[in-house]
Order: sequence, then C-alpha cells, then structure tokens
Amino acid sequence: IIALLGRRLFNWRTGLIAAFVYACIPLDIRWSQNAFYPQQCQFMALLTIYLFYEAIRVRPFRSRYLTAAAVTFCLTYLSWEGSAFLLPSLFIGLLILRWGEWWWLKEFHLYRCLFFIGAVVVAQYCSRMIAGFPYLQVGSGLSNLTGPSLFFLTPAYQPMFYVYNLWLTENHVVFTVIALLGLPVCWAHRGFRYVFSLLVTLWVLHTNFIAALAPRYCYYYQPLLVLSGVAAALILFDRLVALARRESDSPIALVCAQASGTALIALLFLTSNEWLFKEYALSSDSDNPGLMTRMNTYRYDYRAAAQYVKAHLQPGDVVIPGVPHVYGYYSGIQGDYFINTLLASKVPYNPFLDEPGFIDKFAGLPVLRNLTEVKEVTNRARRTWVVAAPVGNLEKLNSPQVMEYFNSNARSVFESYRAKVLLIEGQSQIKEERGRDRTASKQ
Repeated sequence: IIALLGRRLFNWRTGLIAAFVYACIPLDIRWSQNAFYPQQCQFMALLTIYLFYEAIRVRPFRSRYLTAAAVTFCLTYLSWEGSAFLLPSLFIGLLILRWGEWWWLKEFHLYRCLFFIGAVVVAQYCSRMIAGFPYLQVGSGLSNLTGPSLFFLTPAYQPMFYVYNLWLTENHVVFTVIALLGLPVCWAHRGFRYVFSLLVTLWVLHTNFIAALAPRYCYYYQPLLVLSGVAAALILFDRLVALARRESDSPIALVCAQASGTALIALLFLTSNEWLFKEYALSSDSDNPGLMTRMNTYRYDYRAAAQYVKAHLQPGDVVIPGVPHVYGYYSGIQGDYFINTLLASKVPYNPFLDEPGFIDKFAGLPVLRNLTEVKEVTNRARRTWVVAAPVGNLEKLNSPQVMEYFNSNARSVFESYRAKVLLIEGQSQIKEERGRDRTASKQ
C-alpha cells in the first residue's frame, strides 16, 4: 500500500524506494511481528488516505472512491477509536489540495459519506456503552477516554512527546530533516502538500486533543513521514540534475549532481536501519531504547519468567501473573489471581459467574484488591509465585502496604530484563520446612 500510495501521489521511484525503506525500519518490522491493533490500523489508515486522494484529485469528485474511503475510514476507526483524528486531517488535506476552490461544497455524495461515518461512530460508541453496562467497573484506564478533550490545558500536557517519539525517534531523524529542508522546494508538488499536511495535522491533533500519550498512537500515520522524506529527497535529486543540465554543459556538473542526489537517497536507507549506522549511539539516552525501535531488543522478558515458573511449579502453588494472558501464552498454564490493589486499571465485576466477583479483563482471573485478600491467598497456598513482568507494573498497580508485604515476605528467585519472579512461602510450606528441620536436628 505504501508503494501504491507513493506511485499515485508522486511516481514509481518514490513508491518503490519508500516501500523498500519502510520494510527496513526496525519499528515497522517489530510491529509487524506483534499481534496488536496498530498494524491493522496503519494499513486501513493508509488505504483511506490513498482512496480519498483518488476521490478528490479530479473534478468532480469520484463517488466510488469516496464511498470506499468512507468504508476504510470506518474500519480504521473500529481498529482504534483514536484514529478518528484522521477525518479532520483529511478535511485539512482537502482544503490545502483544493486551495481557493469551493465548488466541492456542493458535492452531495461527500455529505452522504459523512453521514455514514457519523452513524458508524455513534453506533460504536453506543455499542461500547451497552456492552459495559451489565458490568460494574472500578478503577481507571484508557477506556475512560470518551473522545477528544482540551488536553493542552491540563497539567499532564507534554507538547514534545510526539516530537521525540515520531519526528526525532532513532530512525526517523534524517527523514524529518530532509522533509523540512525540502519543504520550500517540494510544497509546490500537490502530492507532497497532501501527505505533509496530513502528517502535521495528525501530529498536532494527537499532541493537543487526546488525553493519553503512547508511542504506538502515532504509528498508524508514521509511513507519511517516510513518504515525505523519500519524496523530498527525490524531488531535490531531480532539481539538482535539472539545475546541472540547465546551467552547465559539463558532464562533471551532471555527475556531481547525480552523485549528490544518490548519496541523499542512500543516506535515507542507511539511517533507516541498523545494518551499518547505529545513530542511536550518539544519543545521551542510547541505553534506553524506545518501544519497538531497535532489533533484537525487548522491553520485557515475559517468556523466560513464565517458563521459569512453569518449570518449578508444584501442586498447591498459586501463581499471580503480572499480565495474565501473556503468562498463559508463554507457559501454557493459566494463572490463579491478578493483583491490582490501587485499581490503577479497569477492574470489571462479573455477576454472571458461579461465584460473582471482580475479574481481570483479559483472562478473567479473580482480582486481589487489598492487602487482606493478598494475605489470605498467600497464607492458604503452599507457595505463591508473583510474576512481576513488567516489573514496573507491580508498583504501579499496588499500594505501598502491599509492596512492603512483598518486600518483607517474598524473595526474588528469578530476574531478567525488566522481569522478576517473587516467591512467597505459605504457612503450610513453612510448617513443612520447620518439621523437616526438627526431624533433621533429632537425627
């Protein structure tokens, strides 16, 4: 889809090179291996951007492409509701592409598509509310976000977050620099205006109007930065060659211009991956990679922690995994409880179970909500395994009293990168060990 978008907006060279460079960026390789919504959302968003451009690039608008763009936008929105910002961004792109033209306001089919999109958005919102109605939920989470808000007026506002996680993240720096340097030259190209205006609009909207920040939230429009950088490099390359031919008949000038343009394109490729250049080593924070930004680095060692517990699990043991469904995937064994004593994430109450109670929303495990419940479980069990992967989640979800209890009664039996396994001996296990000690001392 990137190759197709680049070819239709620019030319076959831009599409081919952009697709090749995109396929080499570690961020895109890593996310393509992750069974999560960003990859699906990105594909649908790019398809929407392509179809909308095909619809508005001629007069009158092409109804079939508008209809297809409306459908793919709805699929994008249903993949992740935050991608609704794509709609106002497309409107800005339309204004810039059709600057000074207002005939399109009479395009009746455009309003029909907007009505269809509005109906889908309302239906999705109502569906979410109705689906959650039978469940009492406590705690806070991303589902508290019901739509855009004036995030830039709140104390949590971070205007530079997506600057660092999109524009200036490790493999994007050169794309950003080339796109910005080429902006005065490339703005006359309608394809570049369309792509760059969408990119900037989405960045501004996500920075200022959604009260949640995460690197993955900008992933669905990240290919626009790749396209902008590659397109700017090729436009500058063509300008250099044309200038050399116009100003001088010397073949040396032409060769120098072609060599300069080729070097610029090669620089894009070489800095897009870790094959030759590792420019992140120049950063003062090079030992702390961003989410999915480097190959062969992993933020949390879920696998090793889960497999360690599986290898040492005995009858009568209880497992409290940090992320229940991930633990179940790597170990092949379901956990017993989930712990969330600060209610820092959504905890639903399910009254339809045989024993109604609060459950984990991913795996349906019973939730321990306070220190008393934690003590009841750990004292009753032979041994209790606390899988702290990620380690930070254990502190994020639990009160200081629970953390103090773990520090006093648990011992760390396994550690890996950002993952730890704690073991708490239950009262029955302690009695067994004391009995064995007495027997050994008598002998």
